[in-house]
Amino acid sequence: FIKADPVGAAAPDFDDSGWTNVSAPHTYNDIDTFDDWSLPGHRGEQNQWGGRTWYRKTFNVPESYNGKNIYIEFEGVRQVAEVYLNGKLLGVSKTGFVPFGFDLTPHLRFGAPNILAVMCDNRFMKDPLGKESGTTAGKTNTSKEKKDAGSDLNMAPPPSQSLAQLSAQVNVGIPEDVDIIAPDQIPWNNPHWHPAHGGIYRNVYLHVVDPLHISLPLYSFLETVGPYVYAADVSEKSAKVNLEVPFNNGRKSAENIELRAEVLDHNGKRVLELTDNGQVTPGGSAEFKVSGVIENPQMWEPGYPYLYRVVCSLLSGGETIDTQEIPLGIRTVRWDVKNGFYINVYHLKLHGWGLKPGSVTIQSVPVKIDNGASPELPAMPAVPLPKEHGGDAMGAGTTPQIVSQAQTGRFVKSFSYSGPTTSLHVEQDAQNGKKIYSDSDLRFSKLPAELKGGDYVQASTADKLYSAVDLMEIAVKAGTVISVAYDDRLPRPSWLTSQFKPTELSLTIDGKPMKVFQRLANGEESLTLGANAENADAKACNMYIVFICAAPGSR
Repeated sequence: FIKADPVGAAAPDFDDSGWTNVSAPHTYNDIDTFDDWSLPGHRGEQNQWGGRTWYRKTFNVPESYNGKNIYIEFEGVRQVAEVYLNGKLLGVSKTGFVPFGFDLTPHLRFGAPNILAVMCDNRFMKDPLGKESGTTAGKTNTSKEKKDAGSDLNMAPPPSQSLAQLSAQVNVGIPEDVDIIAPDQIPWNNPHWHPAHGGIYRNVYLHVVDPLHISLPLYSFLETVGPYVYAADVSEKSAKVNLEVPFNNGRKSAENIELRAEVLDHNGKRVLELTDNGQVTPGGSAEFKVSGVIENPQMWEPGYPYLYRVVCSLLSGGETIDTQEIPLGIRTVRWDVKNGFYINVYHLKLHGWGLKPGSVTIQSVPVKIDNGASPELPAMPAVPLPKEHGGDAMGAGTTPQIVSQAQTGRFVKSFSYSGPTTSLHVEQDAQNGKKIYSDSDLRFSKLPAELKGGDYVQASTADKLYSAVDLMEIAVKAGTVISVAYDDRLPRPSWLTSQFKPTELSLTIDGKPMKVFQRLANGEESLTLGANAENADAKACNMYIVFICAAPGSR
């Protein structure tokens, strides 16, 4: 790698002996971002390096690859990438984010080194708003200057033109022809969204396949799509699985082919097999479309992200020619204008935030190279899923909630909570005399026998809005009963009525009656529980309590 633009860097005989050895993923903006104030007017941090850089990879192709089709896949290069093989320009990608690939087969050399060269250009657009304050591109601020800029951080610059005029001014400079558009003319390549981290910042793969093969999901340049699986007619009893498998025949003869697809559960057990057969002409392409039914499907949801694996195999003459594996999650979703979002008939309050490429910095580290490969790659930063930080989804411009650490118990597999405190947790062995809430000294008395000995969530007493809990996520073991003791003077919220049935059980907390609602978990389940319903007329209501006990007959 070199952070410069030397003339002739794409040529096979170019001398790159003085360049730095790095491994992908890699960015060359790892040390000049998140160290200056964002400019006013939501213009972002503009004091970062931008320009043309080069990567070169020299490799030999084993003779066993002769007669195969060889493709290269880039998961993402920022912002513009020119890709060359042995001096031949394969193409120019300008999206910055979309995976793309090329067929290397016609340009590879056997018995001689091959040189892959990639030029990355991350020059970025700058918003032409009013007078700037704080940092200026190309200038390093002192700590005092940064402090002064920071005091103005949320203040817009003096208005000079209307937003429409500014947008028109920017648009005038953007060519209509994508072939000639420059990196700093691409609207989304702008630090007002996130830092313009340049480089091969995602993985790179080499695919070696038979000329007769399942096509790759690389529409950019290759114009192919991969296997696609989806579920329809979903219920607790069954789900119809639909599978589409496109394939290409690069052989010189027509071929009789067979598709075998296995749907495997998370233990690797086959739950469905789909087959089909047909013939494809030389140089032709076609697609298998098959479907089948899974009985009693495991449902995917944020608290229980169950995935099946679909293994697609292409056979010719009884021999497996190619395989691809894709994940399958089965779930139903719907939006209700009154109550919000539902997944698998359960109400779910979505919490999330935006995760952009600039949210994680990948540090470029020189690595040991052994025979053209790196046996020891630098550790990559772990990006926590929203679920692990109190969220269920990723979107733009939102903020993560505070979340307690996941908890377990005898019957609880995991527990998480998003809301204003982190004191909520799972207690074991519910008994008379045990503390009920984490922030008061109230104790259980006359606890029904059906609730004794189980796990329970030690919540907070109700806050002034009677909603001390924003969102509980509880994953429970099979063969358990989930009970919710709810202050029935409040309206019953939809998350309660849609998931639980009222019982004759009750208990008293602080002199106030609590009605018990229950649900039987025959299999492992994950439940989402929301806030107490608000009621201005009921000024002193209890926060609900959740109990998880062994089902009758399994104690």
